[in-house]
Amino acid sequence: AMTLALAVVVIALMGAVGPALRGAPGLLAVTFAAVCALCFGMQIVVFALTPGRDAPGLAIAAGTRNLALFFAALPEETRAPLMLWLGLYQIPTYLTPLVMGPIYARRY
Repeated sequence: AMTLALAVVVIALMGAVGPALRGAPGLLAVTFAAVCALCFGMQIVVFALTPGRDAPGLAIAAGTRNLALFFAALPEETRAPLMLWLGLYQIPTYLTPLVMGPIYARRY
């Protein structure tokens, strides 16, 4: 049940990606690059600076913050411009095990 609920939320958050892909592919590419740099960059920095076995967990938490939790608290006029960012942020979040797993495994 939780997996289905999460799938519905993620798909709903990605509603701005399709229109941007068709109407503003340049903006989509720049936003996606920024999202990946933030997500993976934060993980790399925190992992590098954190000693011990807690490093992978803290790095993942730092890089994959669920922005949707804060999104609900924003006023409507603030939400619309953030929809593309929020939708694209789901991609590196779900790619974290594939992309960052080998980096985390090297330490242990």
